[in-house]
Amino acid sequence: MFRKVKDAIARFVCRCLMVPAAKKKGYGIIGEYLLSVEGKRALRDALFDCDDYKILKQKVRFSSLLSDEDFKNINLPQEDGMSISSFFSGKENWYVGPMSVMYGARCSHIGENFRAGRAFRLEVIEEYSGQRFSPSLEIGDNVSIQDFCHIGCVERVEIGDGTMIASKVFITDHFHGDISPDDLKTMPAERPLSHKPVKIGRNVWIGDGACILPGVTLGDNVIVGANAVVTHSFDPNSVIAGCPARLIRKIEDNKNEEREV
Repeated sequence: MFRKVKDAIARFVCRCLMVPAAKKKGYGIIGEYLLSVEGKRALRDALFDCDDYKILKQKVRFSSLLSDEDFKNINLPQEDGMSISSFFSGKENWYVGPMSVMYGARCSHIGENFRAGRAFRLEVIEEYSGQRFSPSLEIGDNVSIQDFCHIGCVERVEIGDGTMIASKVFITDHFHGDISPDDLKTMPAERPLSHKPVKIGRNVWIGDGACILPGVTLGDNVIVGANAVVTHSFDPNSVIAGCPARLIRKIEDNKNEEREV
């Protein structure tokens, strides 16, 4: 009962008060949230439990408030002054869930039919604590990323077409420091970033909670088990799992059979 009352109040506040004001001031609406440059935290919290406020192009619950043109011009302010929609310039078939943060659009290319769930965090970093980088992020077509995933890039991260990434996956091409005795004298946040490129092939399936660490290359069709920590590269058609990840079996596509290791 309490939740229903809470949802009803949030719907009333959003529909009658916040949305008209936000539209008048040019704020953006995306996912479940209406956000402003200042950040409407109270409204965001109120809407967190409101299942009615998912905005997907095929399921616009704000239909009485947003026209098709409004939807196309969604603009969510980000820390680098660019919006989530700037990652998808000229593309219509994409979706990024609520609570997501993405920056580094000018160093990124994301293909067609991209999907990311709740709280997707994408950081393409050009500067950190005085260090300058020339990052490159390449995500192919038909890539699907589930909830609470984090991708960090300071050098190069490549994800191939058709790859599917489950929830709570972490992919990074950099560390805080280089794991040396000298680093222990400095707080992690103040250590210089060390980095190696990451490449994930086509049609890779990465299970829940996996970590893909710097310098890793995963060939096409690799399957990564849940909670695996991938510290080195694997050939195409490999099934891997564990901490650190190891080869479990190889799928022999030329013989149409599986070979256990």
